[in-house]
Amino acid sequence: MSLTVEVLEDDGSITVMDIDEYAKGVLPYEMGTGWPIEALKAQAVTAKSYALACRQVFTDTRSQVYGSLRYDDTNEAVEAVRDVYLKYGGEIIAPFFFAHCNGRTLSPSQAGWNPVADRPYLIGVDCQCGRTSYYGHGIGMCQRGAQEMALHGATFDEILHHYYPGVELNGFADHIPGLPPANATTYIVQPGDSLSAIAMQFGLAMRTLFEANRHVIADPNVIEVGWLLVVPRASQEEGDAKIYVVQPGDTLGVLAQRWGCSLEDITSLNSIPDPNLIRVGQRLRKPGG
Repeated sequence: MSLTVEVLEDDGSITVMDIDEYAKGVLPYEMGTGWPIEALKAQAVTAKSYALACRQVFTDTRSQVYGSLRYDDTNEAVEAVRDVYLKYGGEIIAPFFFAHCNGRTLSPSQAGWNPVADRPYLIGVDCQCGRTSYYGHGIGMCQRGAQEMALHGATFDEILHHYYPGVELNGFADHIPGLPPANATTYIVQPGDSLSAIAMQFGLAMRTLFEANRHVIADPNVIEVGWLLVVPRASQEEGDAKIYVVQPGDTLGVLAQRWGCSLEDITSLNSIPDPNLIRVGQRLRKPGG
């Protein structure tokens, strides 16, 4: 069933618009053509969810900017996430977003808004945007942070779960295949890597690693920097009390504090190149195990 949103035009009239067609008119202005496709997909989900939660939207920054520009890549991003929306407690949410932060996003009250606007999914989180100041209110998804995450191999769902802890992606399971199994970790391909070297690093046969990543790799001799690979864990790890499955809202900082160890202890033991990139379902070996 097609969902619609009421768009308040500049002349005061109201246009009832298909939500996906509306999102195609938002992405060229709120993120732009040429951005990594996973960042664009994350922006498409936030734009659609925001509009549906608000029910009526303006065409300018009072809501989110909408206009007549269209691009192939922004249209493609919207099409890729049809029927996918952000929910919390069973309700579609209004997920705020902004240009960039200083390395940490803000909750509404931290940004100077009325504390009644605080929500569990709008808490401050660490961000790898690489900027030292805020451009925008600082609440929700940092667009430059989303760009950096996508450039380092994060998928749109990982981006959204990072910036909106605890949310559900309605429709995600039906439309986005390829989630890694719970008995797996992930690895981002680095300069100089080969599939055989990565397999050796994790104590796996190259064929095992190749088969787990057929959705990404067509030729085992050709891998590209930035690809996010699924790395199966050995079967004997199942049921091991020293193995932890990452839950929604987890960060390595929180886990380090909980386990009484350092962030470096966890990243080193689990071969995690970027401490800001962990995903729900990823299995981590606890230091000292």
